[in-house]
Amino acid sequence: MSRRYGALVGFLVLALLVSGLVVGPVAAQSIKLGNLVDLTGPTSDQGKDIGQARIDSAQYFNEKGGVNGKKIELVSVEYGFQPPRAVAAYKKFIEEDKVILVLGYGTPDTEALRPFITKDKIPYLSGSYSGHLTNPQQSPYNFVGGIDYTSQIRIFLNYVKETWTDTSRKPRVAFIFADNAYGRAPSNRGEPTRRRSASTWWTRRSSPPWSPT
Repeated sequence: MSRRYGALVGFLVLALLVSGLVVGPVAAQSIKLGNLVDLTGPTSDQGKDIGQARIDSAQYFNEKGGVNGKKIELVSVEYGFQPPRAVAAYKKFIEEDKVILVLGYGTPDTEALRPFITKDKIPYLSGSYSGHLTNPQQSPYNFVGGIDYTSQIRIFLNYVKETWTDTSRKPRVAFIFADNAYGRAPSNRGEPTRRRSASTWWTRRSSPPWSPT
């Protein structure tokens, strides 16, 4: 799935969600959404595509009449993939812009924002697939658009276990990851599956500590 097509699909889901979430003033002529994106940081190569796709998607829905007759207004903040800047942007979204929903971005910032999101009861859609975000008891307002990282690694390890045919040794699995919240998200939670699959677990941290999501 292309980044722009994926963003459009996300906006389709978003439109359905927003249609039942419009809690702002009745007289409001637009639906304000926070838009957090990395345009200058280590993931700006994809961030620029994601940012443009969100703009294009909002324009598409607005040209079709908006959501329940109201136009979508994106309030965008570029944060350079830095969690402290993401926290500041989130507070601006909530306190000043009065958005009803936030389109987030990566794992480090989404993890940092999770307590605020839960406290404020603000629906938050992001590109992070951290397993922490899939627990409705802990993160009821975080929405994940795909299989979480922990489940992904468990699926892979189960595949290794089921297809390994060399009885002379155990299978070896190399896990290369970024030394940040994104890279660490699946490692500890995937360890029980690793033990059951009888795999040798090799780890190596990438440098510098950057992350695609």
